[in-house]
Amino acid sequence: MGKILKGETNVHPLFKYLFTIKTYKGLRCGAKTSDDFLNIEIIEEALKVKICHQLWQLTEARKNSEASKKDFLNSQCAEEIVKVSQDHIKFISFLLFKYKIFKNDEIKMHMFTDPNLVNHCTNMLMLVGLCYLNEGLHHCYATGYFEGGLSYSTLIIEAIKKLNLRIRPQALNIVESVSIDDISLCSAIGNKYGDIYE
Repeated sequence: MGKILKGETNVHPLFKYLFTIKTYKGLRCGAKTSDDFLNIEIIEEALKVKICHQLWQLTEARKNSEASKKDFLNSQCAEEIVKVSQDHIKFISFLLFKYKIFKNDEIKMHMFTDPNLVNHCTNMLMLVGLCYLNEGLHHCYATGYFEGGLSYSTLIIEAIKKLNLRIRPQALNIVESVSIDDISLCSAIGNKYGDIYE
């Protein structure tokens, strides 16, 4: 983060979203209906705004703080730092998932090739992104990204419900497609073969 604020451009491609911290206050949400939120680019942009606003608040708090670095990190803004760190990790997870579906020349990943799997994963990616976004909408309102007059939380919940309807018929098959060892499966009922423990 410090490198970006100092003007350096040589950062890992996953962290390039942090350059948005210089321009995020001028962004406005293009979504006006719940269907508009069924767009990965809009979800990604809103998540960037949310995290960049949190980071901006922290940098401003640090500038205005007379506390030592240690006290600032461990006491004064410890909770805020943990929250933005968690949101950053969630966003990186979102991006990594996205790059398994959509090609990115800077980040080489094994991509999904089956069209049905790509469709199901796209729906799950949007669902994950909207759930992450819904956890802290106030940051998007505070920056003006979400403008007054629309209930964006209602639109996002409606979009989540639509995605749940899309995913529901395939959810069990998708979950069962991942082989889980009995050691990892915390089941009181039985093992992965369906045998009941005695």
